[in-house]
Amino acid sequence: MVKLGPTGNLVYATFLGGTETDAALGIAADGSGRAHVAGGTRSGDFPVASALQPAIGGGTCGTPPDTLPCRDAFLARLDPPGGRLEYSTFLGGGDDDAASAIALGPGNDAYLTGFTRSADFPTTAGVVQPAARGGMDAFLARVDASGAVQWATYLGGSDADAGNAIVVGGSGRPYVVGSTSSANFPATGGDSFGSAEGFAARLNAAGTALGWSRTVFDESVPTGVALGEDDAVYLVGNVPVCTAFTPTFPPVCTEFHLDVVGSPLAAEVETLRRFRDHALLTHPVGRLLVRADYRLSPPLARQVAARPRLGAATRALLRPVAR
Repeated sequence: MVKLGPTGNLVYATFLGGTETDAALGIAADGSGRAHVAGGTRSGDFPVASALQPAIGGGTCGTPPDTLPCRDAFLARLDPPGGRLEYSTFLGGGDDDAASAIALGPGNDAYLTGFTRSADFPTTAGVVQPAARGGMDAFLARVDASGAVQWATYLGGSDADAGNAIVVGGSGRPYVVGSTSSANFPATGGDSFGSAEGFAARLNAAGTALGWSRTVFDESVPTGVALGEDDAVYLVGNVPVCTAFTPTFPPVCTEFHLDVVGSPLAAEVETLRRFRDHALLTHPVGRLLVRADYRLSPPLARQVAARPRLGAATRALLRPVAR
């Protein structure tokens, strides 16, 4: 975490993490200069203070031999000088969880959204969706200024759902956007979901009811949300990336990438796709190469994703190739 002054001067810079992988994915600052940060951690020794959940949810994720400790979402608040954690807590269950965004509401309450694969994610009574409905649901949580959970809820259907961004209106009502593959994702006003769609939803301040929920960005993923006058909702998003294909030719996408972090290789990947479409697929030898690539690249991509050093080497190789 880094704080810069009004002239770009460094006020403080600090690490925040444990002995496993930690990722900060959202930050917000209140009027007193306290920084609130949220993300995901695999570290059982992630630093906690005045924690509502002092221990990581546990569990092992991945496929042997490439297994890792499952992540928990985390929320931490630093004092204005950056020298002390006023509170820091895990938030998650026994499977994979991460907070992808944070926003501050009235009274400096922190609102989080992200995704959870945990059937035992710590929801609270009376919320709009107290139990999981699928393998991966979005979640929303409201944590007050003392670090206590006011409410926490799942939000999703029977397939994969993830919350990507959140903003809070003046009355304390959160607006959340994300992605869903669930045809039964909760919708209002006669709207309905298909598959691999974006969603936007508004909850009441208590987290007990949906004000509205609708589809947006068909086959695309909204990644940011802001409020304008009269609580007009502004969205921005990206096209999803396919991460698994059938072995047929032409290949059919069987899995969309729903991670909360954007690709640092977007420009290079787009260049390589254009090369595939305009050079390789226009003659028989090129088509054979593409067919082989679709069979080999998904397992290779999984290995690259599980090994940070291999990922760095792959990026170093792809950039000059794309140029």
